[in-house]
Amino acid sequence: MFSNLTEKHYTLQISMKGFYREILGDLFIAKKMDWTYSPVQLQPCPVGGCDQTTRRQKPIELCF
Repeated sequence: MFSNLTEKHYTLQISMKGFYREILGDLFIAKKMDWTYSPVQLQPCPVGGCDQTTRRQKPIELCF
C-alpha cells in the first residue's frame, strides 16, 4: 500500500532473489483516487538463470 503520493506517472518495479523481476510502467496516480490492481505473481528463475535485474521473457498483461 502506498499513501500520500503526488499526482504524476509512476513506474513500479517488483523483484525478489530467485525470481524474474516485473516492471509495471506508466501508472498514473491522481488526487482523491483509490486504485486497486490485480496481484502480481513473480515467476521463479531456473537455478542460476537470473538475478534481480533480469526480466522474464513474457511480460505480464494488465487488464483495466
